[in-house]
Amino acid sequence: MNDKQFYGKSFEFDNDFFAKQKQFGFVKLYQLGEVCFENGHEVEQHRQVCHEITYIIAGKAKVNAGGASFPVSQGDIIINSKGQTHSISVDPETKLRYFYIGFDLDMERHNELTSRLQGFYEDKFNNRAVKDEYNIMVFFVRLLDEMYNGMEFSEILIQNYIEQILIMVYRAFHDRKPVHLEASPSAVSVGDTTYLMIRYIEDHILTISNLTEISDHLGYSYNYLSHLFKRKMGISIQTYLNYKKIAKAIELIDSGRMSITDISAALNYQTVQAFSKSFKKVMNISPTDYKKSVKAYSGSEKRGV
Repeated sequence: MNDKQFYGKSFEFDNDFFAKQKQFGFVKLYQLGEVCFENGHEVEQHRQVCHEITYIIAGKAKVNAGGASFPVSQGDIIINSKGQTHSISVDPETKLRYFYIGFDLDMERHNELTSRLQGFYEDKFNNRAVKDEYNIMVFFVRLLDEMYNGMEFSEILIQNYIEQILIMVYRAFHDRKPVHLEASPSAVSVGDTTYLMIRYIEDHILTISNLTEISDHLGYSYNYLSHLFKRKMGISIQTYLNYKKIAKAIELIDSGRMSITDISAALNYQTVQAFSKSFKKVMNISPTDYKKSVKAYSGSEKRGV
């Protein structure tokens, strides 16, 4: 890899299997990793040799793919199909950090699932970016953790997480509107009311202390909104709030600017113990241990490991 390809990266954790793809179930893995680009960096136009899913962890950018141009930001999922050209222009005011997975499907393992997924990921004319409303980031975090640590039975868990990501992304694109289409929510629409609940949680993640705030804000009873959310999203509104809080906690831990105690308080947990229990339930690791792994990873990057 030449100097130009390294230029503009704060860090990258890359697993490259282009020379020999690694098989995980029905998925042929080409590449898996996480990267952070500096403000204003340009990822030059290139052609995909495999399908790729990109998950924006933080920052803003403009993506050009298949002749279309659209803005992306935190929580956006982007698909680039095999053979498609694309480029990325990072916003001048922010760094851009994202997960990525490059893959193809093993059609020798032909069944209804692989056929539907192949048709979806090969369709270059679909709108190729949506907001994550299923907390798919958690699967990426767990996947990278297994790949990085390589513990006993990691191969099984890696296959499981990869397949879940591909299926959940498929579901997200089929169930949600494109990110670059401006939503015009109306309180009389069931779908739009759910959208307003999601927006309220995301906009008030650091201040919300009780879910009844949402019902007060929207003018509906909490029981009505709770049943509506569960019917539309498949999970309870409390579970969704918990996932979003943990996603925010990960962002704050990664920044390295706050202690676990401060993060717990910022997210309105009554105690650090309650925060730790909630974090471990989602991530299968305590926030303290996660913070240690972030420091260890950052240290290895600085040492050039």
